[in-house]
Amino acid sequence: MRFRKLESEKELEAYRNAFLASYEERAEAKGSELPLCYLQSCKVVGVFNQQDQMVAGYVLGTAEPLRLLSFVPESARKGLIVPFHCDWSDCCEVTCVWKLPEVSLIWMSARFWPHTLIGVLASGKQILLGHNQSTRLDKFYTALWP
Repeated sequence: MRFRKLESEKELEAYRNAFLASYEERAEAKGSELPLCYLQSCKVVGVFNQQDQMVAGYVLGTAEPLRLLSFVPESARKGLIVPFHCDWSDCCEVTCVWKLPEVSLIWMSARFWPHTLIGVLASGKQILLGHNQSTRLDKFYTALWP
């Protein structure tokens, strides 16, 4: 499998459709939106198999508005303080991660996440924002750290 940066409107639309299809398979994730203008402002990376089919991907956001902040209610967002004397322009985010079931967790651990981390480091941003909308992951993270 290989990584490829997606840039054309056609490629970004294909990514958007694949992400939303993957995302909406989970009952807890109905009604999601992913504006094309958001993808156009980010680095979008697709993973392609031997048949040139996109099977996974991620979005690296390095400019405001950051998508993850849109999930925080406006009243709570006003009180957020970026640590280490930074501001939101010092932050990046990895969002819209998805994969088809044929992509193994071993491959994700060995290749996907290291590639993503290299992208984060290359962005030059000091802070990586994180969030998930998976009940299963929330339970796992809570078990590790309440």
